[in-house]
Amino acid sequence: MECTTRIEADSYDFFDNINDYIKYSDNVVHDRSLLNSDDNCYTFSQMHAESNTTEGKKICELFIKLYKYFPNIRTNTVGDTNNRKHWNFLNYWLNFKLNENKLKISKCVHDFYKGMEDHCTETLFPFFNSTNLIYNINEEDLRRMEILYILYKNYNKLDTIINNVTPQEPKSLLEPSRTCSNNYKIGRSMCYGKYNKFCEKLKDFKTKYENLYKTAESKGDQYTNNFKKLTDYENSNIISSTVIGSAAGLIPLFGILYKFTPIGQIFNTQKSKLPKDHSNSIDEIRRTSLLEYENERLNLNQEKYNIEYHPA
Repeated sequence: MECTTRIEADSYDFFDNINDYIKYSDNVVHDRSLLNSDDNCYTFSQMHAESNTTEGKKICELFIKLYKYFPNIRTNTVGDTNNRKHWNFLNYWLNFKLNENKLKISKCVHDFYKGMEDHCTETLFPFFNSTNLIYNINEEDLRRMEILYILYKNYNKLDTIINNVTPQEPKSLLEPSRTCSNNYKIGRSMCYGKYNKFCEKLKDFKTKYENLYKTAESKGDQYTNNFKKLTDYENSNIISSTVIGSAAGLIPLFGILYKFTPIGQIFNTQKSKLPKDHSNSIDEIRRTSLLEYENERLNLNQEKYNIEYHPA
């Protein structure tokens, strides 16, 4: 089923309050409370998630619990800035979950949401403007949002370690700061052209991260030695830097550049001028690189949400 995708001018604005949204998302994972009988995710899943009723039911239950964190969202004041941010976050969350679990094969995001409205009348209700609030985010922007989410998820871990009243082991900074450093590089490679809003949010993250690094500096070398800095690379020299650092990293990075930057257009143009066997070789490299990128993305998704959140 073909679903229309888009992105809105304010779609990234929920990252202004991302720490709250991360906290809410983590909370619902551990919330074992039962839903009201009029929030019937079982009947919903039987009708709207036929390909995987177990996952459909779980996503529905988590969405209802997440929705309840925003009691004012049921008003029709969609022009309210905070309400818009709440809706944009819920839209991102639902897009991510359906994409992750491949339920999008049979349902567009808005159709999935409308199904929940019909079966979960205690919490949700038919909203006249929901078509403009819940929709399929285009793939490029969804991945950019995932990068930002991962960055802030790990930033929060660093902040907890550094600013916790109870001293923590400085070496525990290494893993989350490495994750931030690696994903920031990926984000920088995806920051070009029309993606000014994403670039703006990425810059905001960099500022916060660098301020946190200064706090780590004030605590001594044992902290800064385990706190990786962010590195800015221009798109034009990412490849050369990667080759110097690790030849193995070039293939997945090539996949990102091919798919998300104008470099892909250059390769397509040059490929048409090559003999058939050379052209096939380029296609094979591209397929391999994108596959490795997808595998890395799956690993990052497990980092983003607690692993118990996602059943097999």
